[in-house]
This record gives sequence, C-alpha cells and structure tokens, in this order.
Amino acid sequence: MSEKSDMPTQQVPGVPLRATLVGLGRINLGLMGPAFRAAGFEVSGVNFRYPEMVRALEDKKAYVILERLMNQTEQVRRQLLVNLSHAYLYRVDDPNSDGNQQAVVTAAKSHVIVSGVGPEAAAQEKIASFLLQVLQERVQNDGDMHGPLDICGCENPTGLSFSTAILRNRLLGKVVDIGDERRRVRILQHMRHHVRFPLLLVDRVCSQRYIDPESGFVTVVAEPYASIRCSDNAQNLKYLAQGNSAATFTLASDMESYRLLKLNLLNCAHALAAYCGHFHGCKTIDEAVAKPEVRHLIERALDQVANSLKLRGGLPEHEIDGFRAGILIRLENVLDDAVPRVARDPLRKLKRDDRLLGSALLVLYNSFQVSEELAQGIAAGFVYALEYPEDDSMQIEQGEPDADALSLKARLLSRGSGAEQVVTAMEEVLCHDCGLKTEPDTSTGGAASLERLLLERITFHFTRFISHRRGTS
Repeated sequence: MSEKSDMPTQQVPGVPLRATLVGLGRINLGLMGPAFRAAGFEVSGVNFRYPEMVRALEDKKAYVILERLMNQTEQVRRQLLVNLSHAYLYRVDDPNSDGNQQAVVTAAKSHVIVSGVGPEAAAQEKIASFLLQVLQERVQNDGDMHGPLDICGCENPTGLSFSTAILRNRLLGKVVDIGDERRRVRILQHMRHHVRFPLLLVDRVCSQRYIDPESGFVTVVAEPYASIRCSDNAQNLKYLAQGNSAATFTLASDMESYRLLKLNLLNCAHALAAYCGHFHGCKTIDEAVAKPEVRHLIERALDQVANSLKLRGGLPEHEIDGFRAGILIRLENVLDDAVPRVARDPLRKLKRDDRLLGSALLVLYNSFQVSEELAQGIAAGFVYALEYPEDDSMQIEQGEPDADALSLKARLLSRGSGAEQVVTAMEEVLCHDCGLKTEPDTSTGGAASLERLLLERITFHFTRFISHRRGTS
C-alpha cells in the first residue's frame, strides 16, 4: 500500500480560497474534496444526516480515499489523506442551533459551494433552504467582503437538466416566495452581481463510503480516474485548473455534447453492467464485466453508441473514441462496486432522456437501427425491478431501500403477476412513464413508427427473460 498527502501544489497568491461541500456523499468526498485541496482551497463540509459520519469527519479533520485497482492479476491499494477544515451536521428540524449557524457562516464565506445532494424533491428542498440562509447571511454581512460565489451541483444530470440548473431553479423559487419585498430584492440583486451557477460534469466512480472500524477515518473507495468539466461562466471553480494532481479539470463552452458523451457511453455501460449482471447472477460490477456474455453485449452497445455520437456531431471523433476506449477498463478497476448501488433508481434510468432508453434512441435516430443490445439492457432493467425483494435485502449503504425500484415493481405487477399481464404493464410504463412514443402525431410524423420497432424488441427480450426466469418457453 502506498500513501500520499493532499498538500496543495499551488495557491492563488494572497487569496485564501474556500470551498464548502454540501452533501458528503461519495462523489463530493471522493472527487470534489481532493480536487479542491490539490488546488489550494480550504475545504469544509455540511451534511443533513448520518451524525456518526459527520462526527468522525470533524474529529479527524480528514478522511481517506482508497483507490483499488487490478494490476494484471494483483490488487493494488493506494491511499490519499484529504484534509477537511470542518464538518457540520445541519439539522433541518432545529434551524437556529449553533451547529447550523456555523455551517451557514462557513458556507457564506466560501468562494465555491458544491451540492452533492441527489435529485429527489425532498433532498433538493433541504439544500435550497440551506442555500437561502447562506445568501441571507451574505447580504446581511456585506456580500462584497466575501467576493464572488460559484454554486453548483455535482450529481449526474437528470434527463436533460444539469444538477446545477435543478438546484438554481429550486433556490430561485425559495427567493421569489420571500414575503418581505425589500429582502427579496436585496437577495436577487446580490445573486445578479456576485453569484454564478456553473454547470458541472464530474466523472469518477466512487463505489463505497464507510467509517473504517480500525482507524476511525471515513473512507471512500474510488477508481483512479478523476475528471471535472465545468462551464466557462465559473468565477472561482476555474482555479481548480492550477496544478491539480487530483483530477483533470477542463473549462468547456459546449457542455451539452459532453453531457451526452458521458451519459450515453459511461453511464450507459455502467447501467448495462448492473442490470445484465443482475440477470446473470453477478453481485458486483467487475464480476459482471468479467462475464463474457455481459462484456460482449456492452462492447457491441458501446460501438453502436459511439458511432451514433459521431454521426450526431458536436465532438471530434478522436475524443469520442478515446473516451469509449477506456470505459470497460475503468469498470474493471472499481472492485466491490455492488450491483444494487449502480442499478438504483431504475425507473429514472430507463426514461427517454437518460442512459438506456436515451442511448437506444440516439442509435435509432442517428444510425437508423434498433440496438438489440440496448433493448436487452432495457428489458433487464425491468427484470431487476420486478425481482427487487420486498424485504429490502438488496439495500445498500446506510440501510436505505430503493424506493424507485419498489415503486416500479408495483407498477409492473399492477395488472397481475401473469407473464402477459406483466409484459403489458411494462409496455405501459415504457410509453407513459419513460416517454417512448409509439403513437403517430403531428410533431413526430413517422418517428413514432421507428420507436414502435424499438418497443417491439424490448418487449421480445423482456418476455424472453421472464419466461427464462419462470422456466417456461
């Protein structure tokens, strides 16, 4: 095992840059934390739950990133100690507590606030309420003294929306609802003059987060690869580019093309490995990728998607080829990445603008073919939900069941448990919930006919899969 320090390689002269991570999940701790530290930022964290984890972070003033990868046939371990100035537990039910006030003041003095909170409405409500308090603190204490502020989200985009845009819109709703017009106008003016909302595309597979029972350190397990792409309206995030040894940082003007690149290649491959791996009895992603039938399916799907991205245009072909070439190696190098973690929220991941159905439609409309591999992956996603256990025995980190999978399972069984009933329910979900268009209308013209072909192949594979599971022909 080798160890290395997170001491910054370069500091902006005379400027004590500060970053606050809100939502101390795997990606904020596993990617954003070390990237900020390597660029010379002081880093603090705020979390809304898991007091034991927050206490461990505050007590140690640091946490560990454990990189595990396969070097030929040997597992290699490498540790990085990431320093943390403070960690606060923000209690939503006690907004005036000392800990909450300290968290707000720390964030208000930051140059960058990064949300690692997921897309769920309840989670977004918490982060928006917290950020409103931060803006009020800045306004009340002369926002100019704190300088410009970047607020962004580092979660994967949801459909067509970047997490930063979802967060910004939720926050603006909070500001508009302020009854005191003078206070509302002051906050909006402050936002106009001092706050930017850069879009982020972060790329690092972080498979686990836990408190090490021996050392007491919060530990995040991650792959060696680490990349951050940011829209070019950033004010302070741009300083991540300086001598950063923890992650590759790039400013970009065309974030949409890169969103599609990551979504349709990496996220798609990850989901295929999870759902097809589950169907073949695999427990982890590296186990799934090692299984020939799963690996070959992913390879063929990636080839089709990469070719369709080239036909769509927007990025140089060498960038598409380079990104595609490393995907399976990356998935192999993240050991013990549990299938339920990657498969989580299947209904969201099966929607029209997301990684599986979205990739299948990309191939359909650019290569003018139905991808059998992606149709199988979509069918396997429905099988995963159908087989999700009611006792939550597949739940992952922190004992949280997959509510999305349970909800989709209920939808699939809503007409009954017979094979024909389940297939009919699956088709209804695909069309009504996931957005597959199979009925002709004035806006799509003949496009619906193409999508009907895709539906037929998904239905064929789903029927085949459940027949196989039930031992019928």
